[in-house]
Amino acid sequence: MSNDKANSGKIAVITVHGTNDTAKDGLLDGEKWFQRGSTFATALLAALNQRNIDAEIVPFLWTGANSGQAREKAADKLADSLKKHRKDYVQTHIVGHSHGGNVANEAADFVRWGRHKTQNKERIDGIITVGTPFFKRSSSGYEKLGGLLFMVLTVLSMVMLLVFGVGILVLMATGELHKPAEGEAPSGLGEIIAVNSLLAAIFATNIVGMALMAQLAVSGVRRLLRPTDSKGATSHMTSIWHPNDEAIAFLQKVDQLPVAPLAKGALFDGSRTQAIIRSVQVVLLMGGAAIYQILIQGLPGSEGWWLPYGPVGSDTILPGLPDSMFFVALFTPLIFFGSYLAYRFLFGLLPEIFLRDGLNKAFGGALKSMAFGRDGDVTLSEVSTVSHTHPTEQVILKGETQKAMQMTAAGAAGSLIEKYRWSLLSVGTDPNAALQDLATDAMTWDSLIHTIYFDHPEVVEIIADRIAAAVNAKKPG
Repeated sequence: MSNDKANSGKIAVITVHGTNDTAKDGLLDGEKWFQRGSTFATALLAALNQRNIDAEIVPFLWTGANSGQAREKAADKLADSLKKHRKDYVQTHIVGHSHGGNVANEAADFVRWGRHKTQNKERIDGIITVGTPFFKRSSSGYEKLGGLLFMVLTVLSMVMLLVFGVGILVLMATGELHKPAEGEAPSGLGEIIAVNSLLAAIFATNIVGMALMAQLAVSGVRRLLRPTDSKGATSHMTSIWHPNDEAIAFLQKVDQLPVAPLAKGALFDGSRTQAIIRSVQVVLLMGGAAIYQILIQGLPGSEGWWLPYGPVGSDTILPGLPDSMFFVALFTPLIFFGSYLAYRFLFGLLPEIFLRDGLNKAFGGALKSMAFGRDGDVTLSEVSTVSHTHPTEQVILKGETQKAMQMTAAGAAGSLIEKYRWSLLSVGTDPNAALQDLATDAMTWDSLIHTIYFDHPEVVEIIADRIAAAVNAKKPG
């Protein structure tokens, strides 16, 4: 692609798909909404052309995995590609669906869109999200400190590696590296080759390790320094969403759930049974008759168990009772009670006081992560219909558009139920197989509000209007 398109005034509309919606074999042309030649792409180009805007659809493909790490990698890749698009087109606009909107939002954060002093530094001219559940990302102070310290360590290591390499080369050039010490014989050719090979291997290994450290350091600092709120942002996004969007509603409900697997007192109360079991084990370990017999009787010739008041044995109380039985009777309750209290304190009371809240947060986060796609070391929370890092204009689909989308989804859902009703209600058949087919049927994609935005011309017109407004706002004069 050349700069001819930029010179001719062509804009790029980068389409970013959502979760589980990537193109097979990486094809940029196809029937899916984000591909070139799709119904949506054709309709959008026609709508923009009616507004005197020459545009080109530029699909951006990523794995589509429900993973925070996958979305972050996609955003990083998209951010890097924006510089090239800026050279090839006069303006760059992004349309992201579902988590594709999160990818676009993160890419904008990476390039710090709307936080430059001059507009000519901007790589993005507009972002429109459709049905996007925005997450708020946050990192702890320890993670930020660790990232910065790792960057400092990486820079120092690079300097030291450079000094080491230059020093070795200088010593080789001057002949000092293999110069024998006083009284030593000169190094042979084989020894010189061996030493040089070892130094080269060490240096090469360090180069590989340094490259990895540099990559991780830059990526980590880039993540930590990106904006976390909308303060200072001047560029606005547009968020289009339907009041009955299943994905947004579901994730908001998950986010608001008070997930606390460990109720108050759960750790302390739950330690009771284990305390009994462990205390019995301690008693059995320490109170075996043979062990006590040795402890009390001692080796042959000993005179029994000595206390401050002299030797005390079973004969003192009950003549003929073995000393081991006397010891068990006297000390077993004390050993059991002490072990029981120690276990309840160490593994019940202390965790209840100091660990329960933290464990609830960890368990709750792990449960929510299955829906959020949370992984790695970044926390996702506060599901919203607006970006947490850019001022956002909301376009809530209401009126006839809202009803039309509801009717489309309801019709598809009705057709789906009709398809499986007889297999589900037949006598003697396996309903589980039918339910599994129902859950995985491709038609379920058409029966959700969340996945039919681009099937409606009203949505196409809204997107075209927003792009046209952004294009005209930046025209000279």
